[in-house]
Amino acid sequence: MELNDYRIKDFMPFCFEEIRLAFMSGIDPKLIEQYMNDISFDNLQLRQIRLGLEQGLDVSAYARTSMPSEEMENIRERLLKEFNERDLEAEQEKKLEQQQIRAEVKSRKLHNTISLLRIVMILGMIGIAAGVFLFGRKIYQIYRQDLFITFRSDEAVLEYGDVFNAEEQIVGHSEGENIMIIFPSFAADELGEYTVIYQLSNGLKAVRKDLKIRVIDSTAPVIRLKEDEITLTRKVDEFDPNEYIDEISDNHDEDLKVTISELDWDLDEQDIRYLVEDSSGNMAEAILRVFIEDKPKENPNPASAKPADSSSPASSDPAPNGGNSSEGSDPQSEQKKVYCHNVTVKIGTDPGTAAYSTYDGLGGDITISIQFPELNTSSPGTYPIYYIDTATGATMAVAYVTVVE
Repeated sequence: MELNDYRIKDFMPFCFEEIRLAFMSGIDPKLIEQYMNDISFDNLQLRQIRLGLEQGLDVSAYARTSMPSEEMENIRERLLKEFNERDLEAEQEKKLEQQQIRAEVKSRKLHNTISLLRIVMILGMIGIAAGVFLFGRKIYQIYRQDLFITFRSDEAVLEYGDVFNAEEQIVGHSEGENIMIIFPSFAADELGEYTVIYQLSNGLKAVRKDLKIRVIDSTAPVIRLKEDEITLTRKVDEFDPNEYIDEISDNHDEDLKVTISELDWDLDEQDIRYLVEDSSGNMAEAILRVFIEDKPKENPNPASAKPADSSSPASSDPAPNGGNSSEGSDPQSEQKKVYCHNVTVKIGTDPGTAAYSTYDGLGGDITISIQFPELNTSSPGTYPIYYIDTATGATMAVAYVTVVE
């Protein structure tokens, strides 16, 4: 098997690293396959197997997933010690044989050589013991190290659509190898709660810590109307509130809850309230101001009424407050009456519509002309509307139109 075959077998990253080091040290791939090809081993167990193979030991004595790494280390060190001692004894025996052959002619030299070998052996044993002691002490210190990772907070709250930076959440950690983020591809593109896993290793052991993440939406929807206010006529116009919506949108939700208050045709002025709410409870509001006017009353005697004339009124004095005038009329004028009322309109209203909206009807045999030479619906103010008897030229009544912004 090659190194990539172990990658495919889904070894944990720190376990795969031990297999990679085994290949780099030149260990026979067949031995690696025989003793390290098991994903049940953790990184500390694989390390003891790799060290044993590098040292030329028979690792079959401890290469088992059920054996703790500490016990595997003890067996490996004992095998290494025995292996070294066997080498020393073999070398000593070989030299002793050479010394025996030359014993007769080189007895003194043999004596000195034996003494020197004894010194070397003693020093070697001392060196080995010191090395084992120092190495074991270092391993023990690493194993006893307290590993930790500290986050900014126990829970990170992100706004929908924000960019998540895993490293920025860490404010401190113990010495060790680089922190590995097990879930590094997190993106705040869905509302809800998530977990990002962090792991820190010192080479012998590792610590894992989870960070809770909550993705929320606190941005209110957007609603815009085509107009801020409108004017309707009772019993003429129809009202569909949806026709006045220009835009409704939200950064997250496509289906928004829209609530619209109802129109009361009996009121002359009112506000229609548009309320938009998303799934997170964020709300936005828009107001449409509605003015409602009455339809101008029709002439009950249309044959006797004539179209409005915008010329100046007759010289007769207008009757104040829409009252009647009898001056200059015939004896039957008491029966001739004009019924009208004062009105209030918005700037920009058609002058003819405004003038005729004051007219209610006639009493008696009379033909009138409605005149409004002073009316200017493009400027705020109060303007008179004259009702003239076309037979006599007398002013029968006066109504007033008030123009407001």
